[in-house]
Amino acid sequence: MRTAKYTIIALCLLIYVAAVYVVTTPSLLSASSPARLQSSPESDLKVPPPEETVSLIDRIILTLTNHPATSIGIQWRSNKTLKNPQLVQYLPTPESEIDPQTAKSVLAQKKKSTDNSFEHWQTTLTSLTPETSYSYRVGNQDHWSEWFQLMTAADHNKPFNILFFGDIQEGIKEQWPRIFRNAWLTHPDASFMLFVGDLVNKPDSGTEWHDFFQSLGWLASIKPMVAIPGDHEYNDKILSPFWNKHFQFPAYEPDTSCPLNNTAYYFDYQGIRFIALNTYAMRGLKLKETLQQYQWIKQLLENNPNNWTVVFQHEEAWSSALGKSDKHHLKLLFAPLYEQYNVDLILQGDSHVYSRGQRKTKENQRLLPVYISSSSGTKFRHSSSNWADRQGEFLQLYQHISFGNNQLVFKSITATGRIFDQFTIKTDSRGKSVLQKPPS
Repeated sequence: MRTAKYTIIALCLLIYVAAVYVVTTPSLLSASSPARLQSSPESDLKVPPPEETVSLIDRIILTLTNHPATSIGIQWRSNKTLKNPQLVQYLPTPESEIDPQTAKSVLAQKKKSTDNSFEHWQTTLTSLTPETSYSYRVGNQDHWSEWFQLMTAADHNKPFNILFFGDIQEGIKEQWPRIFRNAWLTHPDASFMLFVGDLVNKPDSGTEWHDFFQSLGWLASIKPMVAIPGDHEYNDKILSPFWNKHFQFPAYEPDTSCPLNNTAYYFDYQGIRFIALNTYAMRGLKLKETLQQYQWIKQLLENNPNNWTVVFQHEEAWSSALGKSDKHHLKLLFAPLYEQYNVDLILQGDSHVYSRGQRKTKENQRLLPVYISSSSGTKFRHSSSNWADRQGEFLQLYQHISFGNNQLVFKSITATGRIFDQFTIKTDSRGKSVLQKPPS
């Protein structure tokens, strides 16, 4: 009865939000798509840039799974001149020379692809030992990559830190790499990197995806990443084929045909629950997709044994930029859930500004979660927010988040290493999280 009641309430709210959308943003319901989401006439899907054709094996990427203490996902690309099949060889990292004869071999799965020159591969290493360094390489007897090292997560609550990057979209090759490299040089012990979408500007541009992976370089082969798609990973409501070819994130549901698979998911990492929400799938107020993710995330929050909870989503509930509008379904449906179940952080992008703040009660009491929007590329907008405690514009930033047993420390950092924003959330004697001394 209670579930039916919540569903009816959610449906009524959605009908109300739909009415607001029709009045305020009719263009969202239009059949036409924005010009910037169209594929260029000279599609890069089948004709890669010349610089892409030199490597026999490249784009070796680690991704997290539902069980990061005992498994890890590995994706890569190989030139079609190499014979099939492709393998992963791995073993616990030795202190001396690696002996390939002692390594285990796992057959990789070939992904569907329309590339003329490349094939894409994926596998998941399982039954690994927690908190253990492993060495691995990909390929076959014709050609192997170099050996890389990775570290599995702990299987219990343990402090760790991560790097969070807002939208890139522009300046992918020329200017974003300095942010990415400075972040890792400053925080080499970060456990993984998190992206909130708009990795590229044109979803089908092989050149832009090439620039993104070139910028990641070998770091993506030793440090796992998680990401959600933004609107620039979609072309007229169709997810860029580059996404599924290169990334394998935890499944949304066992049915592999579900369109939310690989774009909405969750994982628990050393006492923290991370939930990836696909806000683009709800754009235009699609009732089915909105209610589907609402009920899914509600269950994940209801049954959450972790100390901290982080949701990352591309679009903002409350807009931070001039000319951008609030997302009413996120405000009216999802924000109350976040407050009800004590979510700590909402990591966002889309607006190309920096904003950090919390919703306030009529008594001016600040409520968790803390909402943060950030941008790491060179597309900027003017900041315009009536909800944020801290705002910034025309800044390339990265974020460092440190999770402890009793406190969470968040820092937003500029290209020069200056701390632009910082706050701490601590647990009090009752176990509830409170914001401590937010900067002015």
